[in-house]
Order: sequence, then C-alpha cells, then structure tokens
Amino acid sequence: MRLGKILLLALGLCGLASSSKSLTVTSEYQVGFSSVDFNLPEGAPLGGFGTGFRRAKKINLKSKKNHTFFAPNQGTLDPVRAKAFVVKRGNEKLLFLSLDVVGVSDEIGRELKKPLKKLGFKPENVFISATHTHSGPGGLTRSLFFGLVAMDTFQKRVFKSFIQSVEEAVVKADAAVEPAEIIFSKFDVPGISRSRRRRPVDPAARVFWAKSLVSGQWLGAAVHYAIHGIALDDDNLKFSADVPGGIERGIAQELEDRNQAIAAATGSQVVVKPLTQMWNGAEGDVSPQFFGTDGITEIQDRFRKAAAAWVGVGQTMKGSWNVRRFMNEMGSPGLTLRTCFKDWFGGKEQKWLPKTLALALDLFFRDEVDLGWIEWDGLQMMTWPGEPTHGLGERLRDLALKKKPNLSDAWVLGLTNGHFAYFVTPEEHVEGGYEACFSLWGKFGGSSVIAGYRSSF
Repeated sequence: MRLGKILLLALGLCGLASSSKSLTVTSEYQVGFSSVDFNLPEGAPLGGFGTGFRRAKKINLKSKKNHTFFAPNQGTLDPVRAKAFVVKRGNEKLLFLSLDVVGVSDEIGRELKKPLKKLGFKPENVFISATHTHSGPGGLTRSLFFGLVAMDTFQKRVFKSFIQSVEEAVVKADAAVEPAEIIFSKFDVPGISRSRRRRPVDPAARVFWAKSLVSGQWLGAAVHYAIHGIALDDDNLKFSADVPGGIERGIAQELEDRNQAIAAATGSQVVVKPLTQMWNGAEGDVSPQFFGTDGITEIQDRFRKAAAAWVGVGQTMKGSWNVRRFMNEMGSPGLTLRTCFKDWFGGKEQKWLPKTLALALDLFFRDEVDLGWIEWDGLQMMTWPGEPTHGLGERLRDLALKKKPNLSDAWVLGLTNGHFAYFVTPEEHVEGGYEACFSLWGKFGGSSVIAGYRSSF
C-alpha cells in the first residue's frame, strides 16, 4: 500500500512537471525595456542653446572642468536618460535607443558600434534617436561647428560617462526580454504644438504598447510625436528632458496605474514598473504650445489624457520586419548667407552677399547621410538624421504610401542616426527664416533625402 502511494505521488509530480512545461508562455516576440540616468561628471555643460546664459563668462581651457565655452550645469531639474527598447523575434533583434540629447553626434554611433555588435545587434537594426531636449548633456561632439553653436567642445570625461550609461541601458534591456505582445495605436493629441512657420501641424501620436504575456502587465511603450524640446529656454542651466521627458512620464504613469490595478485583481505582489521612450518626428518647425516647467506639466497631462483611451487598443503586431539602410549622397554643405540675412532686410534678398559658405563647411560635414527604413506589418518608419520640417515629413510619408500601397501608415523618425541641422522644402527655403538659414544643403537638401528614399523603395 505504501509503495502504491509512493508511485501515485511520483506520477503526480511527473504530471505537475509536465503541466508546468505546458504552461510555458510562447510568443512571437520578446520585448525588453530599460532606462539609465546619465551619470555625468561635475561641471558638464548643457547642449542645445549656444546663446545667453549658456555661454561661460570666461573661457575655460582646463580639461578637468569638463566645459570650455559653455557654462557648467547647475544640477538636475528632472532625469536625463538613455532608454533602450529591444524587440526579439527568433534570432533577429531590433534596438531602439532614445537619448535625452539635442542631437546624435557621429561619435555616439561610432563608439556604440562594437559593444552593440557583441550583444548580437546587427548595425542595420540599430536606431539611435535624440529626443531633442535642449537641456541635455553637451560636450558630446568633435564637430567644431556644432561645438561652437550648440554643444560646447568635445569633453572626454563627459562623453565616456555618457556612453557607459547608454551601454548599460542596452545590456539591461537585452537581458530583460520576455514574451510580450506589441500593439500599435494612432491617435490625435491636439493643442500642445504649433508651427513656427504658421502652418498646420499633424497632431497624430503613434505608440507601440508592449504587454507581458507572463504577468499580464504593461512593460512599456515607444511614443512617436513631433515637437521641439524647448519649453525651457537658455536661462535654464539644470539638466532636463524637457517636453519629451514630460510625455514619457505621463505615459509611464498611466501604465503604472494600470499595472497596480492588474496586480490587485490577480493577487500579484509584483507591480511592473513600465518604461517609456519617445521618438521625435519631423519637428523642424514644430514648437510646444506651452513653456516653462508648468508648460511641460500641461503637455504631459494633456498627452496622458489623450493616450488613456488608446492603451492596448489598435493593431496587434505580427510577423517579421524588413530593414533597409543606405548612405545618401548630398553634395557639398553650405549655409546660404542670402537666406540667413533675408529677415534682417525686410524679407528682401541681398544679392551682394556671397551665396554660400560651402568651402568652409566642407571641413565640418561629410557629403552623405545615413538613411533607413523599417517596414513591419503594414507600417513603415523612415529615419531622418536631422530636423526636417513638418512639410517635408508629409511629403516623405505621402511618397511611401503611394509607392507601397500595402502600407497602412508611414512616418518619419527625425533626429535619428545622425544630426545635420535643418531640412526644408524648396518653397520654405525661398521664404527664408531660421530653419532655412540653418539648412546645410540649402534649397534642395530635403528633396535630395526624399529622392534617396524614392529609389530605395
């Protein structure tokens, strides 16, 4: 009798082991999120504005001070971070990095190439985006042009600590992947942005929501929305993620509140802390509608309220993705002086001025840019290494939808895989203005990028 009981117990345990295996969650995708605060050395400058209070009262040539032409930071208003979002399907992996900086310098991409390859990320599957906060860390580029106008000179200690934070974020996200479903939503968030060129702006936000199939809780979200991170002006000397950070916090809090409710309903003692990253868009002429810390809070609350009805509502992503990366020839860069000075003379072009500074800028910029697109389950994301205006973004979007009738939506990932200032339409260049002045490839720079995409589709 005792032997029989032992046999029955053994069979029961085998059955339990077998059933536990059958409960193993399988999913088409594995997803991991992570964020790491930048651990910056004392005296690191802010990047984004090269005017007013951001300028040091006295040029500092001591490298240990970690700044040269710009003033040192005065602390942190809210965290500036490296945020990683990893999507794995079989042996293929995508990596989206969202960094709280004004732009992604060439140095950042080059420095990350080797460690990311060691982690199994193919170079073409890595997308590094700047949120475009104008209160993130400076000193991250060796470009003398951007160093003087927006970032300060290259600061070795600042750059090293910055890269360490980015690498840590990727390692943590890659290690955290778990079975999840990914849902795509598109909805409007009106009234938080406006065009500096007095044109309509697209109020659409696009979000990838990731929900764990293990805990049933939300892991995080990737948010796409076009807006300048300039709610804080150049008199702010504290690090801040600005408007993009506010949007991220609003979405993260919405998901965390939902996870609290899910945990309570399921009796779970663990509440997942969701992480959110933002991808900017064709924001070249798109400014926030509200300013200051109160303005950031206002945008954060409005964005969260608009998003609340769309959490997990929309298209469940399926299948693999197709990625294409290529270098697009741009020709010689140069600022068009006649365009830059046009506003100073009542909108009249001064033909006595030389047309460009092309020869000088050839020393600072290469004549090609890195472009790429991801096509995934009827959606297409196209990178732009700089700041295209809203009008250019719409032209590229319309081209993609026309060339690929199978697409349900397409959009631009601005400030991704490089930063080459502004891009405008030919008509906007003739009009002049700030964006036209700082268009490195002039009247036809934006058209050249669109032509490159046309031939890649």
